[in-house]
Amino acid sequence: MLKKGPVSHFATTTPLFLFLLPVFFVLHEFTGNYSSVPATDAVLLVFLYIGSGLLIAGFGWLFYRHLIKACLAAFFLLAYHFFFGSIQDTLKSLFSQAFISQYRFILPVSFFIFLAILTWLKKRKKPLLTLTYYLNILLLIFIVFDAGRLVAKMARPKKDTPLELAIKNFTGCDTCSKPDIYFILLDQYAGHTALKEVFNFDNTRFENELNRRGFHIANNSSSNYNLTPFSMASALNMEYLSPEMGVKKHLNVGYSYQMIRNSQVVKFLTACGYRFYNHSVFDFPGQPAHEYGAFLPYGILNSDKAINMNIAIMRAFVEVRKALLRHTGLRQQLKQIQEPAYRA
Repeated sequence: MLKKGPVSHFATTTPLFLFLLPVFFVLHEFTGNYSSVPATDAVLLVFLYIGSGLLIAGFGWLFYRHLIKACLAAFFLLAYHFFFGSIQDTLKSLFSQAFISQYRFILPVSFFIFLAILTWLKKRKKPLLTLTYYLNILLLIFIVFDAGRLVAKMARPKKDTPLELAIKNFTGCDTCSKPDIYFILLDQYAGHTALKEVFNFDNTRFENELNRRGFHIANNSSSNYNLTPFSMASALNMEYLSPEMGVKKHLNVGYSYQMIRNSQVVKFLTACGYRFYNHSVFDFPGQPAHEYGAFLPYGILNSDKAINMNIAIMRAFVEVRKALLRHTGLRQQLKQIQEPAYRA
């Protein structure tokens, strides 16, 4: 039995948990990735999640005609959205490559669990005051704990990386020549050998043209990471990522994008008097992404079927290119079809 006081009564009858959950989730991740995520982005994300929760709760009230039940339904949906990645990663670590860790198992089971929860809330006659109270108090405790962690991190003196020290101690040279620097990274590029042996495609003309223009090509190169954002984050900051960052998780990928955005290499070259131009799929301050031309986004390429599909798409494009090169008549017909559209 809960004590009946003004504070206890408020915590028991007010669904604060719908507001506290987004605050806890964003604060927890912001604290874990402190100095990499802008505070304004975190605040905007809190308001976005709170607004989404209120919208879901509004639809829930039309169904339940009960404020706490509607807020609980929205709470469970938001919690599932927030922690789905952690749930799936846990299942993968415990049951690697097993049916229980796959979407075709997780999603149907999740649907039936939600259906059971929504039905239980609909049929529940007794007030949900105790559950409301404990959710409010638990989330408040979590928020206070993370706020303490954040204050401790903010009070801790920041250690400069070797590159940051070099930027601070660097003395510019106005009379020194500054050669143009081009950094080209071909995303999902298989390499000369793989293109030749697997796709039966000779890429010598492209590589020879790069050599003619003075580029250095890394032959027989390999990567320490399994995803392009990880490699870019490491290269553009001239430091290795921690081992746990090499695992493809949503939060890890987001963190690597923040590292790319706050690139120490770009800051150093800017301090040297260079002007930076971005023609990549990554965002930089004042230089947004040029275009998003990937066939499938990184978050989807997390299964063998998706990866194989992406490879099949690439092979299809290679075959189409070969067909166009072989059949001059077909190429001319396509050109005739396209010309009126360009003139219009």
